[in-house]
Amino acid sequence: MRQTHARFALPFVGTAAALLLCVVATGTSPALAARTPNIVVIVTDDQHAGTIGWLPTIRRELVRRGTTFTNAFAPTPTCCPSRASLFTGRYAQETRVWANGGSIDGTPIGGWPAFAAFGNEERTVATWLTASYRTILVGKYMNHFDEAPIGYVPAGWDRWHTFLGNNGSYYDYRLGHTDGSVTEHGSRPADYSTDVLSDLAVRSIRRTPPKKPLLMYFTPFAPHGPSVPARRHEGLGADLPPYDPPHVNESDVTDKPPWIQDLGRVSTKRIAKKRQGVFESLQAVDDGVRRIIRTLDRVGRLRDTLIVFVSDNGSSWGEHRIPVGDKFVPYDAQMRVPLVVRWDGRIAAGVRDPRLAANVDVPVTIARVAGIRPAGVDGRSLLRRRGRTGGIPLTAARSLERDGDGISFARPAYCGFLTRRFLYVSYATGHEELYAIRHDPYELRNRAGDRRFAEVRSRMDAKAGRACVPRPPGF
Repeated sequence: MRQTHARFALPFVGTAAALLLCVVATGTSPALAARTPNIVVIVTDDQHAGTIGWLPTIRRELVRRGTTFTNAFAPTPTCCPSRASLFTGRYAQETRVWANGGSIDGTPIGGWPAFAAFGNEERTVATWLTASYRTILVGKYMNHFDEAPIGYVPAGWDRWHTFLGNNGSYYDYRLGHTDGSVTEHGSRPADYSTDVLSDLAVRSIRRTPPKKPLLMYFTPFAPHGPSVPARRHEGLGADLPPYDPPHVNESDVTDKPPWIQDLGRVSTKRIAKKRQGVFESLQAVDDGVRRIIRTLDRVGRLRDTLIVFVSDNGSSWGEHRIPVGDKFVPYDAQMRVPLVVRWDGRIAAGVRDPRLAANVDVPVTIARVAGIRPAGVDGRSLLRRRGRTGGIPLTAARSLERDGDGISFARPAYCGFLTRRFLYVSYATGHEELYAIRHDPYELRNRAGDRRFAEVRSRMDAKAGRACVPRPPGF
């Protein structure tokens, strides 16, 4: 490394159906105000929601000691729109980050260029807390951050260690640091990025003054594809059981939009290879989380730390014939994300909460815990006793995705709405999808043209229309 100058079934404990919170859920108690809590947010990249059961530390230290939100979603299931929401508490309609990159008529619509151009860096959770917290980011920030000036650190961040390329990477990458230095990492085992980032996270915790509360976003690249494991984890996922729920290589897609009907079946070997890579690359994340929790405990912070584990979005394993590893579509496998929250003594342990949650809720929860009420946010605190009474708006710009075999499909822009009972999507082409997900969780029967669901379709369309303002590019 040289330096130059200039990011399945879950085994849960407990059977409670709703989140049980202490009195601090509805306000900041005197005891809490006297001791400002630390906050650690772990954001994985493209993690399928069914994989928490593969991670022993996450199961033991977070699932069993915290609350798992079983209906958590990324409304715009793409890395940068979701990360924009995870930093600001605002939907894509507000951040104007619709994609991972690109522009229309010279105006950026995705990635870091859009995030910065529309003023989002001045209204992140880091800017909310920087006056009283040491704010730290370790890992992936935004795609195309390589377009920022060398040495640039966004507003609000006190400590900064992030990928400088177009995206993250497991090997052969550069990291930019708070002091403006750049470290270059190669292909040795010691350069494996999840481990390097874990070292930086642990060091950042240790170097924070004891009386200074910390906010840290730990954002490894794993398990983003192509998923590369650390050498010590190679081969561990070779014996995973097959993944074959009914929506994988869905047999009848005649009620799906044309761009889905045009897709062929996904290779089961590719699905198996993808799942093995995800399993193996996540093991180093699990190791890193264990080190972070152990360090928090050793320095005396753990008992006063809110820990959030979440992914930016899901990823396809062949559901509805979507190519392996793709997202960008408004189906459960791509929108649903793992979300676990631990806060000892203040959030019930071993509980599953079925209420609707969204990525915009994470920074709003952080603000609430820190005693701040930011204006103009779309999220709701996860600590509230009452959940969403409505639903979650869904939006996305047009996308053209291409998988490793050159298969491509154009998905039009869409607006939609998600509730506990229904998923509705209206595309720019006029096509619609409506699923009664309570009875059809695999989204196998499109009810948009069913007269028996005409009233539901009309109601959901109205909700989507009201929430989808401004419209995504191409709608």
